[in-house]
Amino acid sequence: MKKYLRLCMTTCLAAALFSCGSDDDNNEVADEVWKQKNEQAFADKAFDATFTRYTSLSNSGVLYYKQITPGNGKRIFYNSRVDVYYEGSLIDGTVFDKRDSTEHIPFKVAISSAVADNSSTTSTGYISGVIKGWTEILQLMTEGEEGVVWIPQEMAYGTEWDSGKVIPPYSTLLFKLKIEKVTWYDEI
Repeated sequence: MKKYLRLCMTTCLAAALFSCGSDDDNNEVADEVWKQKNEQAFADKAFDATFTRYTSLSNSGVLYYKQITPGNGKRIFYNSRVDVYYEGSLIDGTVFDKRDSTEHIPFKVAISSAVADNSSTTSTGYISGVIKGWTEILQLMTEGEEGVVWIPQEMAYGTEWDSGKVIPPYSTLLFKLKIEKVTWYDEI
C-alpha cells in the first residue's frame, strides 16, 4: 500500500511539474507568435504608400507615419512642451489608452526632461520619459497636425510589459496623434 501511495504521489508531483513547464512553454510559444505577427505587420508598412518611413533622429530605429491633417503652427523641438490628444492601439485593434478632445484635457509631454515640470505619476504638468517612439515622432510634427504613427517594439516597451501590464512584450504600437499646442523653451 505504501508503494502504491508513493507511486501515486510521485506521479502527481511529476504531472504538476510537467504541467508548469508546459504552461511556460505555451507562454513562450504565444510570445513568439505575437512577436512574429508584430514584426510582420510593421514590415508590411514599408509597402503602404500612404505611410512615410522615418529613420529616428538618434538613428535607433524606423517609424512609419501618415499625416492626416497638416499643422499650421509651431514646430516641435527637443526643448518643447506639447499638449497632445492621442489614441494608442495594438496591431489587432485593441485600444490600450486614449486621451481625446471630448475630455478637454490633453496629455502634456515635455520632449526633454530639462523642460519637464512634474513627475509622470501626477495628472498635471508636463512629464518627460515617454516612449522613445513618441519623443522621435513628435519632433517631426507641428502644432495643429494630426497623424498616425507605427512604432516598433524596440522604440516602445520592447521585450517587457508596460508598467500597467496592458501592452504585451514585443508589441508594435499605433498612435493617432493630434498636436493641440506647442510651447517653446523661451516661452516657458
